Amino acid sequence: MRPGGSKSKGGAFERRVCKALSRWLSEGKQEDLFWRSAMSGGRATVRFKKGKFDVARQVGDVSATGPEGAELTDRFVIECKFLRRGALGLDKLAFGKSYLLRTWEQLVSLARSVNRLPMLVVKENHRATIVCLPLGTTPTKVGPVHSHDMIWLWGKAKHYAPKHVVFEFGLPKSKSNLSSFAIYLFQDIFGREP
Repeated sequence: MRPGGSKSKGGAFERRVCKALSRWLSEGKQEDLFWRSAMSGGRATVRFKKGKFDVARQVGDVSATGPEGAELTDRFVIECKFLRRGALGLDKLAFGKSYLLRTWEQLVSLARSVNRLPMLVVKENHRATIVCLPLGTTPTKVGPVHSHDMIWLWGKAKHYAPKHVVFEFGLPKSKSNLSSFAIYLFQDIFGREP
């Protein structure tokens, strides 16, 4: 791959996720309800460091382009990662040393700062796209933290409700159930691969 190619690959993945989420939320009618946040959420990070919270809607990689999309982004901070195969480090997850775990912990911290839930969308080369959501939140069981937001998500996903959880990981000393997460296949929740 040419130098810098991973950045363009990540940007293309974010655009595909935005289109897939748009189709899902609009029931196939639109594909422009979401777009990449300015600087992939970096603009919000810079403003937050200066104590300015006027760009809270641009936190994360996915932003709403209008009120219909805000239904999702007002509830979730959505981060997207496209990685080389094996980079997630699922084999190191139990030891607390995986890239996935570090990324999830950073996302949880960011989501808490704007009072939203974390949603991590990840794709490794030649693998299905996965979605990480707070543990204990399935279509039939919603945990106490932000339960109305998870009920909304599972209500919208009723046509594509996950058949199973791919993987669950809980941190033994976590302060809230946001630190633990479940991994689902993207297509099981949102109806299609991005």
